[in-house]
Amino acid sequence: TEVFPNAEPEIRVHIVYALSQINDIIAVPFLMDQFAGQIPVVRAAIALALGKLRDARALPTLINGVKDYDEIVRANALYALSSFYTPNVVDTLINSLDDPVQRVREAAGEALTQLTGLKLGPNKQAWLSWWQQQKQAMTKDSKS
Repeated sequence: TEVFPNAEPEIRVHIVYALSQINDIIAVPFLMDQFAGQIPVVRAAIALALGKLRDARALPTLINGVKDYDEIVRANALYALSSFYTPNVVDTLINSLDDPVQRVREAAGEALTQLTGLKLGPNKQAWLSWWQQQKQAMTKDSKS
């Protein structure tokens, strides 16, 4: 952990990849701690690794990644969020369909498809309509 911040960016990306391949959630706190202080290519790799590790502790980091100034970090954070089906994640993915960068909008649509199995593309209105129906169904189910 002491070597990581001083290593060359390519080495940091390889370390992040290796940590994701080990598939042990023990790496999650370390990756979350490293996220903010890294250059975009490393933040993008960390976002994908956190998605692969599927640990809910990473959600705040990934949701912050969706607001990153770098479009690749935003897109990777969106892809990573497709591992987590929560109302906050669905809202975040749908809201990202308004991103000014096409690649990011497409990532949001693909993440929603991966999460739900529906193929609505980057069509925000279609996703909003679906999500309203889902929320109504959840409300009915919880009252029963």
